[in-house]
Amino acid sequence: MDISILYNLDLYHILPYVVAAFLVAAVTAKLLQTIAGQQKSPPGPWGFPIVGSLLKLDPKQPYQSLRTMVREYGPVYQLYMGGVRTVVLAREDIIRSTFALEAASGRAPLYLTFGIMDGKGLICSEGELWREHRRFTMTVMRALGMRSGTAKAALESKVLDAAIDTMKYLGHPDKASIVDPTQALLHSLGNSMNLLVFGIEYSRDDPVWLRLQELLHEGTKLIGVASAVNFLPWLRFLPHYRRIIDFIKVNQVKSHAVYQDLIEQFQAAQAEQHTSDQAQQVNHPPKHFVHAYLKEIEYRGPGMEGTFTYSQLHHVAADLFGAGTETSLTSLRWILLDLAQNQDVQELVYKEVSTVAGEQNLVTLSDLPQLVFTQAAMMESLRLHPVVPLGVPHGATKDLVIEGYHIPAGTMLIPLIAEVHHDTSHWTAPDEYRPHRFIDPSTNQIRRHSSFMPFQTGRRACPGEDHARMVMLLYLTQILLHYKMILPGDYAKYFPNEDTTIKQSNQYSNDEKIFDAANSTTNSDKNNSNINQQDNSEIKQKCDNIQIRSNDPRNEYLSSIDSNIHEKTTVDHSNTKWIIKSTDAKFLQEVKEWSDHDPFAEPICGFTTVPRSYKLVMIPRGQL
Repeated sequence: MDISILYNLDLYHILPYVVAAFLVAAVTAKLLQTIAGQQKSPPGPWGFPIVGSLLKLDPKQPYQSLRTMVREYGPVYQLYMGGVRTVVLAREDIIRSTFALEAASGRAPLYLTFGIMDGKGLICSEGELWREHRRFTMTVMRALGMRSGTAKAALESKVLDAAIDTMKYLGHPDKASIVDPTQALLHSLGNSMNLLVFGIEYSRDDPVWLRLQELLHEGTKLIGVASAVNFLPWLRFLPHYRRIIDFIKVNQVKSHAVYQDLIEQFQAAQAEQHTSDQAQQVNHPPKHFVHAYLKEIEYRGPGMEGTFTYSQLHHVAADLFGAGTETSLTSLRWILLDLAQNQDVQELVYKEVSTVAGEQNLVTLSDLPQLVFTQAAMMESLRLHPVVPLGVPHGATKDLVIEGYHIPAGTMLIPLIAEVHHDTSHWTAPDEYRPHRFIDPSTNQIRRHSSFMPFQTGRRACPGEDHARMVMLLYLTQILLHYKMILPGDYAKYFPNEDTTIKQSNQYSNDEKIFDAANSTTNSDKNNSNINQQDNSEIKQKCDNIQIRSNDPRNEYLSSIDSNIHEKTTVDHSNTKWIIKSTDAKFLQEVKEWSDHDPFAEPICGFTTVPRSYKLVMIPRGQL
């Protein structure tokens, strides 16, 4: 081709026509694309530039806002969460059919998934990396006791021993006491995951274990606070979010360092064992998940590890430990709270459990067929309070058609579990606590509901569901065999002739408060009520001795202002104590709100529901 013709063109004269033609073509293409998109795309709310429909969501309970939209747009609708195209699935059959597809088994294009977690682990991975590790994890879980056999019996025995041991930390053995069950349960439930993942069981005061708990707690809350970055990635460049992202990265490095130490300790012990085994020609089966993973790396050989790397092991271990511990703990806390609020149900469950337990005062998994109402009560709590009401979001790896709607690749798919669990076409009075709905009256056996999916469904369903159910059952039955649970304010109602003053015990310190159950106040609360509010002294007292976690941005703010209005004391490596000197009413009110409300506890676009901190009166069965 003679390119000289290009230089001979009178571009000055034809340029306007070229531009005009281009604009017409572009506008026409856009109109055709819009029309086609409107015909195929799901309905949904309009959104603002940049933020999409985020401003239409309740930041504390976004799933409730999404449930409201179901009434207007139907069980499949689309919205933009920031720049992320999102399709909400709000009907059981649609979720099941969609999540059975390979093309719907990806991960959503969220910043924290790929920008922080590097697309690794089980929760944040996709493609071949996810498929290989999903299969491997399910195989190992079955081998370690998720199915029948001697391994399951051994695992059940360890969990049951831990549950029995926990009872002495949940209350006084001889008299009523008021406790927050969270810490006692966290230690024990976390240890059950430690055994499964690392083969380790820690004492309550072990510094490594305390460090792991702290990192888990901090990581969970920090990710909640930073969740807005998922949908508005540019926020990570702002100072506030940049600090939080940095905290998350540091937290991850620290967690993985602890995991690596545990791995190396196990490898050192194995090296000694290996020499002995070679002499005896013994090949031991895996004792825990990390053991199985290391054997897989060894089996594949140097240079052939593929997706099985130490970095991936760190992420998978974090997923199993974190998700397994938090899910069981949160679910059990909801179950206990529901039973305390529904005394008639608690008594029916107790009668069933005590009958099955007999003189041994012990319930095992073999008793499951006889614990119909107990199972029903647990299932009803999981229905009312799914730990993940928005499910775990998926990503479309290819274009999909769902209910006749075209869903482009890269779309985030949200299974609205909270709506499915409250669908009036499947559940009568769905907002009420009714365990009997899970019992078939004709057979008096558990009734399976297709609209019940607390552990989600499909290819990415929770791999630890069987373990979670086992743990919750064994712990709940032990708690009920040892204690009757009531809310503090109900003590006088159920025991009108007894002294309503009971001790509020803290098993982790020597501190005890006298609790008046009739009035639901502590002695310190009564003293506070006499303070003159006009001079702000009541607020001032609540501001004194405020403790803020070391990675909380409020520390930076307090450090930046005049030191004459506060004193700072480091309590330990994770908490800083501030004593406020200022008498300025506005400032004191601001600090009081800090102490009353932890901003880390309310993720701006969070996907989980956790019961607020509560306390129960634990009454020993022998006292009744």
